[in-house]
Amino acid sequence: QMVVGQLKDVQDELTGEMRKRRKAESSNEFAQLKLKDNQQTLKAQEDELAALKARVPELESALAAAESALAAAKDQAKQGADALAARDRAEAAATKSAAAAAEADKAAKTA
Repeated sequence: QMVVGQLKDVQDELTGEMRKRRKAESSNEFAQLKLKDNQQTLKAQEDELAALKARVPELESALAAAESALAAAKDQAKQGADALAARDRAEAAATKSAAAAAEADKAAKTA
């Protein structure tokens, strides 16, 4: 009966060891799946980063073109404002000239 008890103890110990091993294997499988998933995520992020880096020259070129267009638009706006100011000055001079001509005509008629 003592041998039977010892055999039972050995069997329980082996059963416990087997459970631990299955649990460890299961945990290991989960870790491997998680690692594979993380590797796939990393690869996707690396691909996305490479695609973004590839677009940098294109975006820099577009930015330079936009800055150039903005500078040209500002220059045109300044030229337009200068032209309007010159027109206003010409209209004022024409008005003064017309007033002076009317005064001269009036003075000639009264003389």
